[in-house]
Amino acid sequence: MKKIKKLCILVTILLGYFSSFAPAQPRVLSQQQMVELVTPAVVFIEFFYKGYVYYKGQRFGSMRDPGQPFFEAFFGTVKAGPFEEGKGASGFIIHPDGYILTAGHCVQDYPEEGSMLILYAFLRDYILPSFVQQAGRMPDEKEVQNLFKKIISEGAQVIDLTKEIYVRTGNWSAYKADVLVVSEFKKGKDIGVIKIPGKNFPTLPLGDSDTVKEGDELIVIGYPGIVQDLTSGRGLSVVSLLIPTITKGIVSAVKLDFTGTPVIQTDATIAGGNSGGPAVNTKGEAIGVCSWGAGQVAHREGGSYGMFVPINQAKVFVSQAAVTPQSGLTDQIYRTALSLFWEGKFEKALQEFKRVEEFYPRHPTAQKYILECNERIARGETGKGFAIPSSLLTAIVVVVVLAVLLVLYLLLKKGAFLKAGQKEFGLLVGQEGPLAGNRFPIEKSGLRIGRDASRCRIVVADDIVSREHALVEPSPDGKTIRIKNLSATNPTYVNDRAITEAELKEGDMVRVGKAVFLYKKE
Repeated sequence: MKKIKKLCILVTILLGYFSSFAPAQPRVLSQQQMVELVTPAVVFIEFFYKGYVYYKGQRFGSMRDPGQPFFEAFFGTVKAGPFEEGKGASGFIIHPDGYILTAGHCVQDYPEEGSMLILYAFLRDYILPSFVQQAGRMPDEKEVQNLFKKIISEGAQVIDLTKEIYVRTGNWSAYKADVLVVSEFKKGKDIGVIKIPGKNFPTLPLGDSDTVKEGDELIVIGYPGIVQDLTSGRGLSVVSLLIPTITKGIVSAVKLDFTGTPVIQTDATIAGGNSGGPAVNTKGEAIGVCSWGAGQVAHREGGSYGMFVPINQAKVFVSQAAVTPQSGLTDQIYRTALSLFWEGKFEKALQEFKRVEEFYPRHPTAQKYILECNERIARGETGKGFAIPSSLLTAIVVVVVLAVLLVLYLLLKKGAFLKAGQKEFGLLVGQEGPLAGNRFPIEKSGLRIGRDASRCRIVVADDIVSREHALVEPSPDGKTIRIKNLSATNPTYVNDRAITEAELKEGDMVRVGKAVFLYKKE
């Protein structure tokens, strides 16, 4: 046994030594690193209403002198258009094949809203130019309002109204989106799932909003309309259009909306256009979908009050869309490249960032890192620590692993790991419930299941489970494995049949409370 212990220590040292050469993501990410990981999956969503205006009008009177006509062209019937007007929103990709999570009100069809947008476009593109031509000046705000009221009162109607949704990804590609699932905002759970064509998109992992607590730090990522408007010749370059805005805050409270649906409040700014973007925790996981904010009044009063739908609520709609959120090859290579860069291994990082570009051309941040890697390499920053060719490192690791496996096999063959008379009695493997994936070997002394951690090796935190609920142990001759129900009030099930005592066979399913285990003879 002493030799075995020494061997285990040696193996641990060797594996630790060689693993120091392998790229590994830092256990604790800085906020900047976390942002670099998650922002490529955030997208800009644009929805456009298109329609014609059918106007059966009388002549318009001048807003300066109601008795003096000047829109002589408006005798009879006018069909103008088509007019197109839209708004922006945010979303994030949850599957590499182009499945996107966003807010339901961003992709839901609202004909009333669409009609108003088209009428405003009719006013802007058709009525106001005539006013300017006749009056020789731009109308003031009150005149614009009066003109719009006049259009409505004269019975202007929007016809042939349609809505289309487009998604712009961070690599400057645009796609027409299909709506798969959408909730009604008036009924709570403001969630929509849409799909764009393509593959190898960067994704954002989903967290567990049930673990969110007041005071937790988070960031909100998206495309607020007030910032996007600045790229329309009002101060920002068009190049900035697809750079998302990031605001930082905390979880202020967990509340209920008007339908009784849980919502999470944050002091991170959520403005118009942020809707549908992710709220991200410090692990880089989406814990919510931005829904609405308190608006300009709250900002004037010095506060910021935003609401987002918990991600576990959103998962219900994701399931309805038959989508399983997952990362893809682009994510894996990108994370490896970032880890190498953060470790200062710029030559290796450069190769990985180039691979990212192969799988997802014009990646939002890969090009930036490629340039920086080249600059650092040019300055002689070749990386931290001892440089070893990857091919040689791989060969060394393979030889070490094979040698360790050979030694362990020989020792096992000789029975070196077994005490005198000890046998292997199999194990229980968690299949469902809180212990899913855990493995519990069955010893000669038996394996107890229950709520009492001081007496049971398998602890099931369930009110319907007794302190000592069941015992799994080998028979005296060691040829069979028996399971006994120890509870006087709650049964133990084998293959969905309540038992008092039974023999376990390979593949039997054991259920205690909500925990389900598979018996294996390993």
